[in-house]
Amino acid sequence: MKSFVSYMAIVEKNKPYVSMLFIQFVYASMALLSKAAISKGMTPFIFVVYRQAFASVFLSPFAFFDSKQSAPLSCKLLCNLFLISLVGLTTSSTLSKIWI
Repeated sequence: MKSFVSYMAIVEKNKPYVSMLFIQFVYASMALLSKAAISKGMTPFIFVVYRQAFASVFLSPFAFFDSKQSAPLSCKLLCNLFLISLVGLTTSSTLSKIWI
């Protein structure tokens, strides 16, 4: 039992480092995957659409089940979120894939 407690203490202590390594692994994998897909002939615009669709499908259950309290979504808020994501994330993703 003592070894389990010491193991959990080590894991808890190194959680930020493991998280950082995992995120870097995901970024590197995404860069390699995008480079391979674009090199095989996929247009960058289609790749960004697939990437955004996959992220939406993957993250939606987390947003649905993790929400403690539902916040009211007005039309103005939804329009703002849409414009921010369209201009910010999608444009930067598209431009970065075009430059590859």
